Amino acid sequence: MAGPVPCPDEFAVRFPNVVFGALTAGVIFALVEELFSVEVALLSALLWSAGTIAIIDNRLAKEDTLLVFCAWLGYYFYIRAKKASAINARQYVKPYGKWCVAAGASFGLMLASKYFPHYWGLIFLYYYLPSNRKEYPPLCRRDFLLLLGTCALCS
Repeated sequence: MAGPVPCPDEFAVRFPNVVFGALTAGVIFALVEELFSVEVALLSALLWSAGTIAIIDNRLAKEDTLLVFCAWLGYYFYIRAKKASAINARQYVKPYGKWCVAAGASFGLMLASKYFPHYWGLIFLYYYLPSNRKEYPPLCRRDFLLLLGTCALCS
């Protein structure tokens, strides 16, 4: 009876990057579908999956795979929180805190994988520059506390 096959160190280091790199295509699809349409989302996921720059970057810089996955996942959750706040503001209900917590956790894990705090500015800049304030009303103080608190807890 043979024992377990030893796992090479290189496999143990690279396999999580393969998993999160593959899952990033799904996250990009979900994010782009929220912003545009299914066709654009399919094209974006295809370009991410077959893009040589993304493949080379994931091969050379192992921690950037987690950074990209967590950043795009955080952007997706933040957009869901903004959309849920716009829908629920008309109904005077606020069950969208779960999206803020998920976005904060994703951004916290992003900062834990690689310290790029300027990526935080991109998401806030995106929602302060557009003129469509009625479509995406600002989040309340409680939501920002959930977002920032979860981020601090996870990072």
